[in-house]
Amino acid sequence: MVPNEMYTVAWFKLADFVTRGEKERALGVHRLLMHSVTDKALSYQLEADILLAFDDFDAIDKYHIAANLYKKSGRYKQAIAVYEHVVTFKQEPTIIEALLDVYLIEHKFTLLLDMFERFAYIHVGNGNMGIVINKLHLLSTQSSPLLLGRLYARFSHDLLS
Repeated sequence: MVPNEMYTVAWFKLADFVTRGEKERALGVHRLLMHSVTDKALSYQLEADILLAFDDFDAIDKYHIAANLYKKSGRYKQAIAVYEHVVTFKQEPTIIEALLDVYLIEHKFTLLLDMFERFAYIHVGNGNMGIVINKLHLLSTQSSPLLLGRLYARFSHDLLS
């Protein structure tokens, strides 16, 4: 077999092991396949996908590593995609905070406002108002006055309702 055909078979075996619920075998094939993948971020993202398929919440840590590697290499859109994926199944405060930072870098202000609302809701609900205020302060040093005004308006409105 030529190497490309071997890789194709390996990817199908990986999918088969996941489908049959064989976590260790799937992770073993993943490790073998990753020797041919030079993108470490993608490797962590795929490992996280496998872990998530088995309801293993260690996936969140792997997704976080993948997104950080994407950010370090300037691939912010990929980082956003990973963080948004995680937020769909787990409202993890550290992931939400990291997503806020990437939204700011990419000038995705509407998404930032919506995600900040989630961020504030979680922290205020846990009695961590200081974390929200600190994040507001940090955002105030990095964003436009208009965005800052909208953030404060939403936050105040949510506190009063």
